[in-house]
Amino acid sequence: MSTLAAASSESKEGLKLLVTGGPQARKWVGTWLFGSAAWVFSMVVLGGVTRLTRSGLSMTDWKFTGEFPPLSDEAWAKEFEKYKQSPEYKRSVNIFISLSLERTLDL
Repeated sequence: MSTLAAASSESKEGLKLLVTGGPQARKWVGTWLFGSAAWVFSMVVLGGVTRLTRSGLSMTDWKFTGEFPPLSDEAWAKEFEKYKQSPEYKRSVNIFISLSLERTLDL
């Protein structure tokens, strides 16, 4: 029982130090809060850019029920054929071809 009371008093002392820690503690808490808000804002902006440019994760079939990934070669081939029909695959192939041609022309 005394160990629990000691741990409780230590946590109260830590909380008391944070509350009464003066300007230094407030500065650290303010920095942490501002950093957290900036992080959330950047994630929202990045998500918006990803959505507007239609450059998501190239999921060919969104499944809300946690299914296993394809476990056989045939199943992987079937999924890859679906992926080949996606705009992301076509865009990545076009980028690869244009970069290859650019590199070839630079030689």
